[in-house]
Amino acid sequence: MSQGDSMKDRVKEARKALNLTQTEFAERLGFTKSTISQWESGVNQIPSATLGLVCSTFGISRAYLESGEGEMFTDAKTSSPLDLLVREYGLSEDDRMVIEAYCRMPPRHRKAIQGFMDSARGRSSMDDEAYSKT
Repeated sequence: MSQGDSMKDRVKEARKALNLTQTEFAERLGFTKSTISQWESGVNQIPSATLGLVCSTFGISRAYLESGEGEMFTDAKTSSPLDLLVREYGLSEDDRMVIEAYCRMPPRHRKAIQGFMDSARGRSSMDDEAYSKT
């Protein structure tokens, strides 16, 4: 694409380079297909905060989306492990925030959440020893 292309064109180009449909792209971001369609057609602009989400979720260079300068995708070496996880599993920004909050919790709080998840899955206390070894 040339410098004269607009952000809407670059968003569409990046989505297609990722081999994602508008629906898949939207789901990973926590939006609707209609929202992505509106961005790509120029009906609506991408809000600045959302632009950051698009870039971090898919590893797209913000400079590329905003101005067309530089490479489309950022170097994976500069991405955090969480960024890579979000991209690999197609997680939403809400998922990312939950994972980040969990990782920042003291171990005793994480243990409490693990206990809750165990009981929610119906796992017995006898499984705890096997669980702690994994």
